[in-house]
Amino acid sequence: LDPLALRPVFDTSDQPQSARAVERIQPRLVPADEELEDGVALAHLRVRLGRMAKLAVPVPRAGRVARAAESALKPMVLRFVDRSRRALTLVYRTAVLQELDVASFGFYAAVVAAEFALLEEGTADRVLYRAAGSLVGHARGFYDADAVRALTDRFEQVAELVRALDDRRPEPHHDDREWQRWFEQFERCLPALDRAVEELQATVDPGKA
Repeated sequence: LDPLALRPVFDTSDQPQSARAVERIQPRLVPADEELEDGVALAHLRVRLGRMAKLAVPVPRAGRVARAAESALKPMVLRFVDRSRRALTLVYRTAVLQELDVASFGFYAAVVAAEFALLEEGTADRVLYRAAGSLVGHARGFYDADAVRALTDRFEQVAELVRALDDRRPEPHHDDREWQRWFEQFERCLPALDRAVEELQATVDPGKA
C-alpha cells in the first residue's frame, strides 16, 4: 500500500488509510507452509538434491481458491478425453469391435459426458475432480479389455497405468489435496496414451499417421 496516498474512512473513527496499492514484480521462493500476504502464488515446486521440479498442484487464480485447479488440471483431463476419443474411433474401425463388451461402449458415453461437462470456462474444482474420476473408472473397462491390450504393447502399458490410477482414485468426499496428489499420477498416464494412439493410428490408418 502507498503510505503517501491516504484517504479518510468516512463515518468511522478509523485513521486514514491508503487509497492506492503499489504493485511490483519480484519473483521469490517461499516455504510451502508460508502464507503470501503481498503476492500471488504462480506454482508449487519441489527442490530435492539440487533439482527443482514443478508439481501438478494448482494455485489460486486471483484469489479464487475454489477454481484454482481449472488452469492447472483441466488441460490434462481434456487431453485424456481427446486421446481416448481418438483411440475409440480407431478401435471401432477394426475387427476388435466385435470383441468388446458393453463396458467398453459405456466408456464412449463417459468421454462425451466429460467433454460436455468441461466445455465451458469456469469449471469448479469439485466438478473437475469428479469428471476425471468417473472417466478413469470407465476407461479401465476399455483399456483393460484383452482385445484392446493386444493391439500394441503401448496399450498394455496404458491399461496398467489406468488400473493403478483407478485403484487409487479418491472418493468424492475426499479433500482437494488428496485429489491433487492423485492428479500427479493421472499426468503420468498421458504420455503413454499419446504414444499408444499414435501407434494405433499408424496401424489402422497409416496415411494419416
